[in-house]
Amino acid sequence: MSIKIEKNDLDSKARYRALEDFVILLINFATHDIKNSVHNLDGVINNFDVDEKYQSDIDSIKVCIGSIRGALENFKNLGEGKIVDSFVLSTLIKSIELLHRNYISVHKVKYTVDLIGTQSDLVIYQTFHGVLQILNNLFMNAQSALSESENKSILLSIKTIGDKISFTVSDSGVGIPSQNKEKIFNPYFTTKQGGSGVGLTHVKHVVESMKGTAELINSIDGYVTSVNIVFPIKNKHETFNINN
Repeated sequence: MSIKIEKNDLDSKARYRALEDFVILLINFATHDIKNSVHNLDGVINNFDVDEKYQSDIDSIKVCIGSIRGALENFKNLGEGKIVDSFVLSTLIKSIELLHRNYISVHKVKYTVDLIGTQSDLVIYQTFHGVLQILNNLFMNAQSALSESENKSILLSIKTIGDKISFTVSDSGVGIPSQNKEKIFNPYFTTKQGGSGVGLTHVKHVVESMKGTAELINSIDGYVTSVNIVFPIKNKHETFNINN
């Protein structure tokens, strides 16, 4: 009898530790997204010229604030079913550009958007801020990789594959050492000083919750690193559940 009770107690402790680890990881996901959004906002404000107010600066600030609100909303809905919204591809492209416009301008980054077999007016039935946070994570990683590069380039390549859409973010940065390529999606793995190691884990987690995939792929010509995400254009169940 005591052996059975001891085993049950060990099982209960193991389940509790697993739950505790998962909650910590989810909190880190939310914190990471908010930190990235605040970083985007800092970039706009630090380069804001009070003598020259541009509508694009105001739009950038609005997208940054919306991104923070989206991260909080996604965290609030963890574990809950959520009705999927819909958005036009061009809105997503514009939002990413606004989030990173100041970085691209200040650091003289060659930024290219390549639409392959798809149109900018394509309607995507997924959660807008979920997709925006995914791409923002990939762009922040690309920026970090470009820090020591003289010729800075980022390519966002978008194409439709049947009923799915593919986004590939490529950069001309320092690259990923071969021994690390299989680890980049692992929780808490990072080579960046002060990095949390949850960015790409979060990307993979959210994309898979959307019935999609995230992977490091062979680099596109002229670039060093390419990360690809693919997910359905339409969520057939019309719910978004990050725990799926």
